[in-house]
Amino acid sequence: MLPPAAVESLYAKIAAVPLSDAAAQAEIAAFFAVAQAFTFDKQGRIALSAALLKHADIAKDAVLNGSFTKFNIYSPERWSLVEQRSNPASQADFLRRYQI
Repeated sequence: MLPPAAVESLYAKIAAVPLSDAAAQAEIAAFFAVAQAFTFDKQGRIALSAALLKHADIAKDAVLNGSFTKFNIYSPERWSLVEQRSNPASQADFLRRYQI
């Protein structure tokens, strides 16, 4: 999930791709064919489509993970796999690599 400002930035970058670049235009079409827009209801909830729930393997419970300027939604099982891949050494490597 991307916030509106990130979506605007993405649109600007994609708009700069030349229309004559057929391969890039095909990838852009494929990317936006599966993109979805969301709004929040009065309680601050979003409704995910059945196709998106199936893709994310979410049956009932979900894990919402903040990621600085965006957030991700996982099934608890997939989130567990993400957590298993992360460890103090990989986090330290990330911080070093990006000079944080």
